[in-house]
Amino acid sequence: MEITSLLVACIILGLFLLLLALKIFGGDFGASARQRLPFTVLAVIAGVGVLSVPFLPQLLGLEQTVAAPEVGVLRASLRTARSETSDLSSRIATLEADKARHAFDMRASEEANSSHLVTILAAVYERKRTLSGAAALADRTDAVAIEVAKAMTNREKRDMIVREIAGLRDHAGSVVDGGALEVCRADTRSLGSRLTAIEADKSRLVEQNDQIQDNHGAHLFSILSTVHDTRQLLTRKLGESASWSMNVTESVRNQSTGQKYQHVVTELDSLRRTIAGATLQCERRPEELSSDLLRLRDRMGAQMKTESYDVSTYPDNELIRGKRGRYYVVDIKDAAQGVRFHFDAGKYTIATRQEQFRSSLNKFVQDILEKVHGKVDYQIFVRGSADSAQFRGRFEPGHEYRNVRYLRTLGGDKYGNELGTLRIDGNSIQNTDLPNLRAAFLQRVVGSVYALSEPVILDGSVTSKVAQADRNAELIVFLNW
Repeated sequence: MEITSLLVACIILGLFLLLLALKIFGGDFGASARQRLPFTVLAVIAGVGVLSVPFLPQLLGLEQTVAAPEVGVLRASLRTARSETSDLSSRIATLEADKARHAFDMRASEEANSSHLVTILAAVYERKRTLSGAAALADRTDAVAIEVAKAMTNREKRDMIVREIAGLRDHAGSVVDGGALEVCRADTRSLGSRLTAIEADKSRLVEQNDQIQDNHGAHLFSILSTVHDTRQLLTRKLGESASWSMNVTESVRNQSTGQKYQHVVTELDSLRRTIAGATLQCERRPEELSSDLLRLRDRMGAQMKTESYDVSTYPDNELIRGKRGRYYVVDIKDAAQGVRFHFDAGKYTIATRQEQFRSSLNKFVQDILEKVHGKVDYQIFVRGSADSAQFRGRFEPGHEYRNVRYLRTLGGDKYGNELGTLRIDGNSIQNTDLPNLRAAFLQRVVGSVYALSEPVILDGSVTSKVAQADRNAELIVFLNW
């Protein structure tokens, strides 16, 4: 490149010098040719000399000494380039083989990674189910989610796992992270304590409400007693005035306060009707009993015995405070066997012999109660007892007497005239509960046979010995004749 540029420059310079010489030495172009010839020759020689400068190395044999080193270097560079080209070809072939192998390995790795990512995703879902109490996923089931994930690229799988793990971490944070489990347990204990307190408050409120209801019920019951006493006094069914009426039935005592109120209204209306015709009955005296009633009184006073029942006189004429008269103990018997009914140990019903009991009881009702009803003031009591055998059990099906209303004992064989309530835990019945439970059972049976006067329960007792004779419930009948 450098030689070519030099040659061109020399040619241009030679031509310039040739023209200059012609101008200088030629003089006037109008001179004769002979006059211009010497100058022309000299100009041509000068131009040729200038033009031949680039070719002097070749003319003088200097070209070999200058070009030979460059050719050797070029040839060596050519050989090196060819060797490097061969090496590069080999390396390219090796790289192509490595590329093919790596492509195969990459596909296998992608498949392995895909399987591994699916396994991780399944584990994430499993953990989520564990933390959520094995609840189904909100939008889709695990199987559907995993099948969808299998069709994704690994990048998409990884992104999905990141999202699910983030959601799992948020979900788990409220359960196990950062000590939240202990906080949850503490909250649970706190809630348990609050629940216990609420239950206690509820029980206290229920108890207070029961007490208020009992007070209201007792007040209405007192009004009913006054109404009954007034009506009985007017009709002379009581030989003397009493502060508590024994004709108020147990069904009324067990009614709600609203029902008691309606009962008071009804009884007041009945009292108004009774007053109109009470004058003649007020003049009646006990000595005016009919001969049939006198004979019946004598029979009962002489230890009356039948196949279905036995009657004996109670030694106290004021078993109930303020209610003086004659009291009789009635033992209902099995007519077929001629023996008194008893309860099995730990039982307060006689369900298997209830029909026989009803039959014998009905006989007593026909012989005694139906004959004195409307003619003599009377009242029926029931009293249960139990021996000293220890017992713990539950309510018998169909006979759940949770609230037993009864007359409290004053000590010995005396009873007051105010009703109390015995609340019994049906899941833990004890031996001391059996007397009043047996009386409640007898009260129900008597009420089903004779509805004109429902019995009142007297507080029963537990004897000091183990004996079948003490596992019973007896009728006590008051007759003011």
